[in-house]
Amino acid sequence: MSRRYFVIIILVIILVSSFFLITKRISKNFNDKSSALQAFVEKEEDPGYEISVQKIKKLNQNLPIASEKFALKQEQVKPEKEKIILNKFDFQEDETDVLKLNQQAQKLEAAGDFEGAIKKYKKAINLNPDLDMIYNNLGDLYYKKGDYSKAIENFKKALKIKRRAAYYSNLGNVYYKKGEYSKAILRYEKALKIEPEAAYIYNNLGDAYLKKGSSLIAIKYLKKAISLKPDFLLAYINLAQAYMQRGKSGEAEKTLRQAIDDNQNELIFYLELANLYERQEKYEEELNLLKEYLIFNPGNKIVESKIKSLEHALYK
Repeated sequence: MSRRYFVIIILVIILVSSFFLITKRISKNFNDKSSALQAFVEKEEDPGYEISVQKIKKLNQNLPIASEKFALKQEQVKPEKEKIILNKFDFQEDETDVLKLNQQAQKLEAAGDFEGAIKKYKKAINLNPDLDMIYNNLGDLYYKKGDYSKAIENFKKALKIKRRAAYYSNLGNVYYKKGEYSKAILRYEKALKIEPEAAYIYNNLGDAYLKKGSSLIAIKYLKKAISLKPDFLLAYINLAQAYMQRGKSGEAEKTLRQAIDDNQNELIFYLELANLYERQEKYEEELNLLKEYLIFNPGNKIVESKIKSLEHALYK
């Protein structure tokens, strides 16, 4: 009897021990999982972690289009959203196409195919209506064609997009060509505010004032143009004409003489001074001047013919 009780007690002890071991193991696994979950929760609530997440989101927003498109593919977004991204790529390609069309138009214009060039420029504008350069080039082409109303329209469109001195000057040139010198001067003055050291703008202003009969103001601007660009051929011609308008032929001759001394190969100065001598009936001076040109530039048929005509008139 005692032996049986002893065996039972041993079995009970073994069962109780096993129960405690199993319970302890389960408790340990539960605690491990609870610790892992708590650690995850703490990570989510940690301010440093939240800041890192925000930084990553911000960086993703600032990714270039190529990276953004890659991210969209990874997330498998809806097709319409991916289409928006593809349109961004298409716009960049269009911009390249616009530049190509601009180059093609310029080549056609140089070849004298104005209508073909106009079509290219208009196609470029349809692709991207926000490029000021295209409107300016189209305006310049209409100016060359003599279609001044369309030239003005396109120069104004260019200026709405970007205020550039060259665009104001180009617009002024159209008004100058139309004989609207006050309007031209207004545009040249606006151009000058943007580029206050641009010799060509001073020359344009001087020329416009000269055409208005305001030779004194013209002289001021033309002198400034030459001081900024001493080899500015047209400014010398305009300055000489301004002096002639004021009846100062001596100053006009001095200006052209200076231009010739600095530019001995430029026939235009010799011809301008020759015309001045002719108006003053200084035929000997005119003849000597043209002979001087031939010393530096022999073989010019126009000058040789003029010399023969003068010699015949003087020594017949």
